[in-house]
Amino acid sequence: MDSEIKFSMKKYTNIINKGKWIIILITLLSTISGVKLSINSGMVTYFTDETVIIGTEGDATNNQNLIKTYIEIAKSNSVAEKASAKLNGAVSSIEIDKSITVNMQLNTAILKIKTISTDKKKTFDIINAVSGAFLEESQRLYPNGKVQIMDQAKEPTIIVSTYNIRNTAISFIAGLMASIIILIIMNYMDITVKSEDDIVEELGLTIIGNIQKYKTK
Repeated sequence: MDSEIKFSMKKYTNIINKGKWIIILITLLSTISGVKLSINSGMVTYFTDETVIIGTEGDATNNQNLIKTYIEIAKSNSVAEKASAKLNGAVSSIEIDKSITVNMQLNTAILKIKTISTDKKKTFDIINAVSGAFLEESQRLYPNGKVQIMDQAKEPTIIVSTYNIRNTAISFIAGLMASIIILIIMNYMDITVKSEDDIVEELGLTIIGNIQKYKTK
């Protein structure tokens, strides 16, 4: 029984070893397809942010409640609608609202506006439109307030999401399994005798000797 198991393991190991380039090729193509699918289906996202400072130096520690009010202004429908108008309606106020987050830097008067989108140009356009709309709306509601951009938004960078990595991993495993199955099927369809082990397994005969093949000069 043990000898049969060892023989089977040896047989499948030989099949995989002989077809290793097929395994590598199919697995590589499957992985590349998975990456392309992730990109085309919008799983790759872009990110950028901009920082805004509220008030003067003396206001930084005294007006935390006011800063929270500014956060709500930045997240308001009014800002989203003005930002959409600045983009000529190319991006809806609803989409803008979903794509931005606004947070206060701890113990400071600094707000960070973040934008995430599946389109690089749209990400940059949204952050600029939102920051512009936020400054205008802040000035309208608090004419005597002071709000200014500290760090301008930079070119959006790619975020590699766990969902994208998972898809790539699934494509890799699927390609690997498919290539091994193809090799096994190809081996069973091939009825030619390639080794002494094939004679023993298929015909049940014992090998008593072999004839070496020599090249003639």
